[in-house]
Amino acid sequence: MKDAVIESSVKLPSEVASLLIPMFDRPLLLPNVAVAEIIPYVEAVEDYATPDWHVGTVEWRRVNIPLLSVEALSGRPMPEVGEDARIAVINGVGDHTKLPFYAFVVAGIPRLVRVIEQEIGKEDKETGPAEKMFVQVSGEHAVILDLDFIEEKILGH
Repeated sequence: MKDAVIESSVKLPSEVASLLIPMFDRPLLLPNVAVAEIIPYVEAVEDYATPDWHVGTVEWRRVNIPLLSVEALSGRPMPEVGEDARIAVINGVGDHTKLPFYAFVVAGIPRLVRVIEQEIGKEDKETGPAEKMFVQVSGEHAVILDLDFIEEKILGH
């Protein structure tokens, strides 16, 4: 009975501050807290012993972090990086002390959106391995990533 009282007193947020991040094919929708920083694009130091989706490593705040292509990780061709490209540094969400941060190549500057449950709709579209689902939020198409899957891939699990 005590647990039921505690559960009912927990209020879920009515909206989630999120970022709509331009990608090369379809924007990503990520919670604001998942993104540590958006930085200018820099060439990665390549490691030829890694999979194609692992672009290389970049230095961020004096730490080398893996740089990925979400498109390649999802089974699509590696996009060409344009002049508006940026790097989204992502906070590790799993219980991985070896992976506090990693990064994605993105096509431009993200935009803050407030996601309200009633304004989000799932699209019936086949997802790639790194994608949880395709959605429409406030009339815009986006993809929600499977960050746990991505982190496991980076760590080689």
